Amino acid sequence: MNPSVPVAPRQRIPKLAPKSMFYGWVVVGVAVIAVLMTAGSRAAPGALLVDMERSTGWSTSTLSIAASISLVMYGVGGPLAAFVMSRIGLRLTTVMSLLLAAVSFLFSARTESLWSFYLWFGFGAGLASGLIASVLGATIANRWFVDRRGLVTGIFGASTSAGLLVFFPFFTALAANSGWRRSLEIGAVLLIATAVPAAWLMRDSPADVGLAPYGGSPEPTRAPDRGLFRRAVRRPEFWLLAGTFMVCGVTSNGLVGQHFIAHATEHGFAEVTAANWL
Repeated sequence: MNPSVPVAPRQRIPKLAPKSMFYGWVVVGVAVIAVLMTAGSRAAPGALLVDMERSTGWSTSTLSIAASISLVMYGVGGPLAAFVMSRIGLRLTTVMSLLLAAVSFLFSARTESLWSFYLWFGFGAGLASGLIASVLGATIANRWFVDRRGLVTGIFGASTSAGLLVFFPFFTALAANSGWRRSLEIGAVLLIATAVPAAWLMRDSPADVGLAPYGGSPEPTRAPDRGLFRRAVRRPEFWLLAGTFMVCGVTSNGLVGQHFIAHATEHGFAEVTAANWL
């Protein structure tokens, strides 16, 4: 039995969308695919590094600058996403992020200059993935669910890891067979394809489809607590969490994710084999 409480007629549920379940699960399903795709795009720098270096003649250190810019923008995208979502909503933010990632991949695939490569592969793709990869899941879990909130948060966390798990070997195999430029073009097509169901099915809140949160009742909209961050930075727990996440990101994404495949090939491993191990 659906534990949500209807608060208005349900005509606002999109046509052809499932109506036999709480609509929040539809939003979760679409958002999980979007998070998986944008988080998976984070695999591109490490997965394509060997073929990029081979085909362009650019050095590993030169190409790694783009990856470093991408990581920084990925981090910047988190707090920026909260601001953007509060202004234009979850659906538009998600679609915008997916399209920005697609455009960045397409322009990166056609670039011949380093400054253009840094702009699109570094700033554009990094910001696009950061806009939803770390914030969207928590926002959906809190807006759409009272019961099962922990489950939903866990699902989104798993989708981020699954994106890397799937796209490291996927991009590496494509680059080995078709080149890194074609790999980015295929990635752009997949991102655009993901934007279609996001635009069609995602909704910003249960009220948009005439429902209350799963397991809860309608709550009055509260203004954001603008002093929350200032209070948080005064707490040592905040810096402990921030520091541990920074170490995790630098080591897993910045060092291992970026350089493992290239390092493994120097020791005689095939690129796809190294990607599968990673």
